[in-house]
Amino acid sequence: MAEFLQNSNPPDCRVPVAVTPCLPEIAATIDALTERVGKGGRVFYLGAGTSGRLGVLDASEIPPSYFNRGDYALRNAKEGAEDDRSAAKTDLDAFNIAPNLDSLIGIASFGRIPYVLGGLEYARSIGCTTVGVVCVQPSAIATEGNADYLTSAVTGSESVTGSTRMKAGTATKLVLNMMVDLKATNVKLRQRARNILRAIGGQRCHYSELDALLAAAHDSTKLAAVMMVLNVSLVEAELRLERNNGVLDRVFAEADTKSDTGSGDDSCLVLCVDAGGTSCKAMILSKDGAVGAGFGGPCNVNAGAIQQATDSCPATKGRLFSSITTFASTWVGLAGYDRPEVQSSVHEGLSKLLNLKIGAGLDVTTDIDLLPVSSASEETVESAVVLVAGTGSIAMSFRTENGAFQPKDAVMDRTSRIARVAKTVLSMVETNEDADRIVAAGADKLAELAALLVLHQGIKPLKASLVLAEGLMQDEGYRRRIVGSVEKAGYKF
Repeated sequence: MAEFLQNSNPPDCRVPVAVTPCLPEIAATIDALTERVGKGGRVFYLGAGTSGRLGVLDASEIPPSYFNRGDYALRNAKEGAEDDRSAAKTDLDAFNIAPNLDSLIGIASFGRIPYVLGGLEYARSIGCTTVGVVCVQPSAIATEGNADYLTSAVTGSESVTGSTRMKAGTATKLVLNMMVDLKATNVKLRQRARNILRAIGGQRCHYSELDALLAAAHDSTKLAAVMMVLNVSLVEAELRLERNNGVLDRVFAEADTKSDTGSGDDSCLVLCVDAGGTSCKAMILSKDGAVGAGFGGPCNVNAGAIQQATDSCPATKGRLFSSITTFASTWVGLAGYDRPEVQSSVHEGLSKLLNLKIGAGLDVTTDIDLLPVSSASEETVESAVVLVAGTGSIAMSFRTENGAFQPKDAVMDRTSRIARVAKTVLSMVETNEDADRIVAAGADKLAELAALLVLHQGIKPLKASLVLAEGLMQDEGYRRRIVGSVEKAGYKF
């Protein structure tokens, strides 16, 4: 069981990253629902199994709201009910739907439950605002086109095949969480709203003042908090919340950033993205030396990682990545970029994502081209030899030209012999002769690749740096073996 949990937990960490690209659609959904609920409209939820139960949790925060088939369906599984497409219309008709006010949220992790599909089709046909929440792409909900707003948080396969209670359920809950806000609609909620505002504004705030503030904010705790802290009008508070997708931390951080940096000029920000095959890392650097870093999963160029870098940099904290209009310079090192057939689509996608053009502030290279930068501060370095040892091995040389490292040549071990040197083998080097022999052979092979580049390019090792990268190089003993093999071949960097 412990092993199963260790295998199933890490994928859950990638769920928030799957939700990040959906934020604009979620924000649009919130706007649409808020307007209707504010006029007295109702929100109906359709879902089956885990999706339906998550809808119940969300519905409890938006009174009045309704769950298909009622309390009995929540407590007792009714086999086959989800496959009855026409039943959704029957269930909804019982509530005398007001199309100009009411809304429907259909939740289906795999996006194909007939009951949900039928409900969305019927609700849209009579004029209701319809919302779909799925965890796949493409989906039947998207294909049928009956959701005015569709959030597709793609979470990938589950550790337990066919389950939707794990990553998909977590993503659905995160999405639904953003669609609600605390409304002070009864005594208990009003007191909770007062407590929240007092925690923000201090104990000096009297209940009468807080009640007046809540009334001015139409009983919205978030709006009241923005109005109180930033001393702005209701209209301005609404604009700031909308601009930051309803996240209070970002609203306040945006205000702090503007006061700290004056004009908030983005033209001096530099972005670097290492989009490798197993992870995506992004860094933002401001003219004042403020640095932010973000990390994402194995999805090549990852806007989620860039947003994390934006959030962790003091110069941009609290702002949406998409709101940064101009980077002074951006360098994206992308795994697989050396394949000509992908370059045009990569250029198009990155230009749209970063609002920059290739060669005009945006440079795209392979991810390996980022590695020699680690020795760029050494004034005596004229060249760099990069050795990569992961699932395969490659050696590449670079030479400084006009202050930048330019790639010159590469040799590869196409048999991927280095891939056989797993962590278990490295851990057995001191006690097992076979393991020691495998590691030594791998180190010698990489040293041989480096030697070929040195000879072919006429590199002077004493004026060059040796860069070691990828998974196997994380082992200190293996790094020493590599350096030893290179020096044994007669090259000292």
